[in-house]
Amino acid sequence: MSVFSRLGDVLQANINAMLDKAEDPQKMLSLIVADMEDALGEVRRVAAGYIAEQKGIERQVAMLEKKVNHWESNAELALTKGREDLAKSALSQKLEAQTSLEQAQENLTELKTQVDALQADAQRLADKLAEAGSKQKSI
Repeated sequence: MSVFSRLGDVLQANINAMLDKAEDPQKMLSLIVADMEDALGEVRRVAAGYIAEQKGIERQVAMLEKKVNHWESNAELALTKGREDLAKSALSQKLEAQTSLEQAQENLTELKTQVDALQADAQRLADKLAEAGSKQKSI
């Protein structure tokens, strides 16, 4: 048994030595740079998607703010006309719109945090990519 184990160790050592000789630092660095460029492109693509989603939520927040104001003014108008039933209905609609608005604002805050984090990650990756590119040129 120990003969096979030793033979396996010798073969593994020889294979590792051959692989170490075959590795070209410049080729490895080129591969790393290419992988980093792909990762940077992916991070930027995801960030662009989040930014587009953020713009959509911002439009939704603006629309909900208008809706809240609309129902509030309708409630006030109904009260001036002496229609408490319509005022109550308008206030309930305003409450629904207000709840939706608060949820949209929370979503927007979360999304802004994610976008900021992604942009920071993209910047760090771009810095590392520039550093790897300068190392590649020096080799």
